[in-house]
Amino acid sequence: MTDQDKNHLIELIKAGEKLPKEFIYKLFSDEEDVFLFWNGRKEDVTNIALPFHSIEHIDEPRKENDKKQPSLFETDFRGRQLKGWTNKLIWGDNKLILSSLVNGPLRAEIEKEGGLKLIYTDPPFAVGADFGFDIQIGGETAEKKQNIIEEIAYRDTWGKGISSYLTMMYERLKLMHNLLADDGSIYVHVDGRLNSYLRLVLDDIFGASNHKNEIAWVRSASHNDAVGQYGKVKDLIFYYTKTSTAKLNILYTPYTAEYIDAEWNKLPSGRFYKAENMLDPRGSMKEFNFHGTIARWRTSPEKMEELWNAPQTEVPNSQGRIKIGRDGNPTKRCRIIFLDELPGVPLKWSLSVGQYLKELKGIVVVVGNTCT
Repeated sequence: MTDQDKNHLIELIKAGEKLPKEFIYKLFSDEEDVFLFWNGRKEDVTNIALPFHSIEHIDEPRKENDKKQPSLFETDFRGRQLKGWTNKLIWGDNKLILSSLVNGPLRAEIEKEGGLKLIYTDPPFAVGADFGFDIQIGGETAEKKQNIIEEIAYRDTWGKGISSYLTMMYERLKLMHNLLADDGSIYVHVDGRLNSYLRLVLDDIFGASNHKNEIAWVRSASHNDAVGQYGKVKDLIFYYTKTSTAKLNILYTPYTAEYIDAEWNKLPSGRFYKAENMLDPRGSMKEFNFHGTIARWRTSPEKMEELWNAPQTEVPNSQGRIKIGRDGNPTKRCRIIFLDELPGVPLKWSLSVGQYLKELKGIVVVVGNTCT
């Protein structure tokens, strides 16, 4: 900033005037190349810790007499859980609940078990102010009017437009970031009207380098909204990790019979195998002679020799894990692989988000629109 800029800025502050936006960028230009700003942005977050009171039990797990209950869970004579952090549906404002998890006694219990591994959050979309609707019951129409809680929720979320929404989301996402373990991850569900805004907020909090995937949540129909535009058939789920140490447990589905019949050979033992192409697809590897076959192989001579000297298989015309041609030399499609050694087809998110959450090893929190 020039001396003239600095003097002008001082005069505006003394007069209680609003600062031109260009001064905001000038003040921070030496610290960050790009930064995110909106009216109402605050760096501080709620740090309140409220107690959780039990309102209702909806399950009564069977007490196993032959197994000792983990010390983390305190149960009554029926096996019902009395204390602990698992299997809880917590009702209330998710900002206060997240703050209570971050700052309250449950934080120590969660971290003792390895920390929070995953958060899935489904924040509000740009749905408008009217939460009322009509419903047909027995041939008559019943009207559900917007209540005071919904009006307050709308005011806090959309009262000042996008800036209100960003302020609401920023504080909650900061709390979620605080709560996550270093090897944890977060999935944020958002629609096409807000995805560009929320992506920038997530980059700001979690770091752009920790953005892993943008997952398409595809609908089966466009809900009759294709008027003067293409139908809206998908939402997005942003997948971020807290650090580079985050874990991702890939799930797999079995190969189809059609794929197996088309690609694999069946041995008398019932095992399926095929020979994989071992040529360098880019042609950048150094050419060398591998037991009589000269080619640009996709791996080093040492790795090829390991395949050659591997235990012999039942595949005909082979040496170790290498397929041999009629001339007695390795074929260029030579590496022998077996179907039963492969995990399967990576599971697509479009199949079931629930399947992934079920298989995830660790502690999971699901954060809803206004409650967790």
